[in-house]
Formats: sequence, C-alpha cells, structure tokens
Amino acid sequence: MTPSALSGSITLTLSSSYWVAGDVGKTVRFKGVQCLITGYTSGTVVTATAQYALPDLSTSANWDEPAFSSARGYPQAVCFHEQRLWLGGSTSIPNGLWGSKSGDFYNMDTGTALDSEAIALSLFSNELVTISHLVSFRHLQIYTDRGEFFIPVPLDSSPTTPKNVNIKKQTPYGASSIHPAVLDGATIFIQRTGRVCREFLYDYFQQNYDSHAVSLMSTHLLTAPVDLDVLYGTTDRPEQYAFIVQQDGSVAVYHSVRSEKLAGWVPWDTPNGLIQSVAVVADTVYFRATSPRLNMLRCPSASSIYRLRLPKGLSSEFSIRIWTRRLDRRGVTASPMTGSMSLLRMLALEAMEALMDLPRRLRMRSFTGP
Repeated sequence: MTPSALSGSITLTLSSSYWVAGDVGKTVRFKGVQCLITGYTSGTVVTATAQYALPDLSTSANWDEPAFSSARGYPQAVCFHEQRLWLGGSTSIPNGLWGSKSGDFYNMDTGTALDSEAIALSLFSNELVTISHLVSFRHLQIYTDRGEFFIPVPLDSSPTTPKNVNIKKQTPYGASSIHPAVLDGATIFIQRTGRVCREFLYDYFQQNYDSHAVSLMSTHLLTAPVDLDVLYGTTDRPEQYAFIVQQDGSVAVYHSVRSEKLAGWVPWDTPNGLIQSVAVVADTVYFRATSPRLNMLRCPSASSIYRLRLPKGLSSEFSIRIWTRRLDRRGVTASPMTGSMSLLRMLALEAMEALMDLPRRLRMRSFTGP
C-alpha cells in the first residue's frame, strides 16, 4: 500500500486490484495508523482520511483491515467458551477462528499475545475447510465441511491462551448446515451428505474424539434433514430425545441412554409435510408447521405458519395442540383465527394420530450397542 500524504484526505493505492465499493466507511490501518475510507475510485485506489499523521509515505505491506465487514462478510459460527466469545468461518476467511479477550467479549485486540488477549488463527488441513459450527462442551469443538476439530486442554489444565492454543483434526466426515447439539455426553451432528447422524464422542483413554454413526441401523429415516434440536427431559420425565426434521415434513426421533448401552430411533410421519422446523425451549418442544390440507378444510390463510407445542408429559395420552394464533408474513403474531378452534382440534387429531406413546414405541424399535 502507498499513501499519497501524511495526514488529512489522502489516497491509498495498492499494487493489484482489491478494493470494492463496499469498502467505503471501513477503517484500515497503515503501519498502525487508522485511515477511514471515504470514497472508491477503482480496485487499486480509494480515498481516505487519516485519523493521525502517518509515519512515512513509503510503500509497505504493513497494513491491515477488519476481518468482518459488509464487503468481506461476517462469521457464520459463534459460541461462548472459557470466558471468550469465539467466532469462525467468515465469507472472506472461511477457515478463520477468532476468540475475544478473556472476559471482554467485544474486544478482539490481539495485542502482544498476553494470556488474556484475543486469539486469531486459521485452521489448516490437507484441504481447504470452511468452519460452519462451533460447540462449547468439554472442549471447543470446531465443525467444518471437511472434518471435525477441537482445541485440547493444555496438560496443566490451564485456560486456552494465544500462546498455547492448538487445533487438532479428529475425523474427516464434515458437518451439514444443521447446527450440532449435545446429547447424552456426546455431540450429535448431521454429516455433510445428509444421510448419516454421527456423535462426536471423547475417549479419555486415547485423549481424542471419534465420530460414530448412530443412525447406521436406521438410515432410511434420514432422507433430507433440515433441522435438529434436543430435549433433555421434562419436570415429569427423565428421557432425552433428539428431534430431526426432514424435508418431507416427517421427524426422526433419536433416544439414547449411554449408561445402559441403549439407543433407538422412531419415525414420526405426518400427512402433507406438516412439520418444517423444531425448537426446544426449556422443557417444551415447539414445531413450526403448515399444511395445504387446510385448504380442503376451508381454513382461512391456509398458507400461514403455525406453531405447534408438545405437552411436557410424553405419555399414552400424548397429543399435539395447534395454537390458534398464527404468524403473518412478517413473523408477527396476528389476530386469532375466529371460529377455528374445533377445526384445528380436528386437524391436530388427524395429522398427529401416528404420534402414540413415544417411550413404548422406542422400546419396540430400540437396539443395543456394544
């Protein structure tokens, strides 16, 4: 980079095309001095305002810019781990990983690599990877499109710092765009192919992770997963379940009791592709659903999105309630659907008659592992 003047309004010239119109309004640093870009001329020239006097006008490679911006993109993975905010996988640096200062989540200043200062590094393997998910569990787990990684705890059990941070690749499968979830002592994730559910499980004897295929005996249930969430039990039931929504509107439910070496799958089939996504809040499971069948039943706004709520107790009296308040296209709760209570009750019974006693069905379909 070559500046045209030491202060005031200046031009910043690069040896090759790099600038884009979206860089206007962004701050870059030349030899440690911040310059606010005020105008775009070409791919090699922009105008800027120097915040302080520049040290000299010599051409130098000692310049940098923010990792995140509207022009360069933003990270797609985020989590909190060991008192740091971790970000990963930006548009322009897909293998980049950043950790904030310890206890100062919005401060990304790497400084002089003191133990409490921010961390910035890139993840490398034998092929270019894109970080898609970060999960805080026993370690910071890093999921990419080409494999699974983690940051091990130092031998002295000290916190991760800029000087001791180390990333290790564990398995080569790659994760899909569906966010992983912790279940029964492991982290389950959908493989990049979309046909396998794996658990990222730590082995204390070998001091590493393995990604076992937990859906090996039920691959027919995973056709095209689109969403995943986990229920860790309710106030009146101890079981934990993973709900994996499929593109066709069905749900594959996974149950695991590692201490008893028991695991099992069960399908939830709904007519007309009713279920679209799932979310677990506290001990309640919510499904977003829609159904063209409402047209046949003369229900107003048949294309609206409805929220479904599972009762806390999954028992033989299990049923689903469809809320009478619907969402308009902006996602804002609209007025109740007048005169639709009996209609919705009828639809709920018709659409969910396959959802019987979940624990009983799991016992019938479960299989035990080694």
